[in-house]
Amino acid sequence: MTLGIIINQIFILFGMLALGVLAYKFHMVDENANEALSSLLLKVTMPCTLIAAGCVDTYGVRTMELVKMTVVFIGYYVLALLLMASIAKGLKIKGEKGIIFRISGVFANNGFIGIPLVAGILGDQGIVFVALSMMVYNLIYFTYGVTMYQTNGKPQLRGLISPANAAAVIMLIMVLTGLRPPAPVQTLCEQVGACTTPLSMMIIGVMLGSCNARQVIKNKLVWFISLVRLVIVPVLFMVCILPLRLGYIENMVFAIVTACPVGCFGPVVARQYHVEPELASMAVVHSTALLMVTMPCILLFANWLYT
Repeated sequence: MTLGIIINQIFILFGMLALGVLAYKFHMVDENANEALSSLLLKVTMPCTLIAAGCVDTYGVRTMELVKMTVVFIGYYVLALLLMASIAKGLKIKGEKGIIFRISGVFANNGFIGIPLVAGILGDQGIVFVALSMMVYNLIYFTYGVTMYQTNGKPQLRGLISPANAAAVIMLIMVLTGLRPPAPVQTLCEQVGACTTPLSMMIIGVMLGSCNARQVIKNKLVWFISLVRLVIVPVLFMVCILPLRLGYIENMVFAIVTACPVGCFGPVVARQYHVEPELASMAVVHSTALLMVTMPCILLFANWLYT
């Protein structure tokens, strides 16, 4: 069942990506149009996704469990960013490649891949914790993360002003207060936000249309990014949370969301700020392709570790 869910989601992702490649090859979309689509995603559909995510149902999960897991996810992203910065410095992965390496190693596709996996394995309660991870992800990625692209890896406060960040603040207020927008606004955000994943994958497909498969396979840094994202980071942090004595569901959700492939927003943001978009796109494709091998192994290890 688990492998079937993984294969199904990967097939859908690669189908979206293939549409982008074909659109580029048949001259339906050029690089200028792709840049406009990237801007549309970051300034319109992504903010709608964030606001829609703030309307999460807690399915009876206790408040203390939600608070504890929120702290766990914040701790993960902070420590993982520090870890990736240390690895990049130690291995002398500098400049724009260093930015892509650090971002790709930390921020995974825990929404499109993580939610179906958790729903199939752990049920509704698990989905609540995935939604929490996505909220923390979005808050950190669209504040700290995006400014790394803008300032050559050194975040600055002026980079925090953006539609996505405004939406992230609204999302946080909704989660903390329980406030919800009127039903038509919520539906609007959900429907527009639903465009984010397919649009981002097609944008990546257009980027990949200009390079070939050989470049992806031969690129040693891409292989290393996949190793870090799919194996090193999840295994290390899965062991690190053992002393916290979380419940089985919380532990398994953490394992799944930290072991997902490179997030699909990275190449879009990289394209917007002209920071190695090709490398970022290759990292998404490569890590997603390897997921069929790595995720079942991670799940077996997690089940053994947390049982």
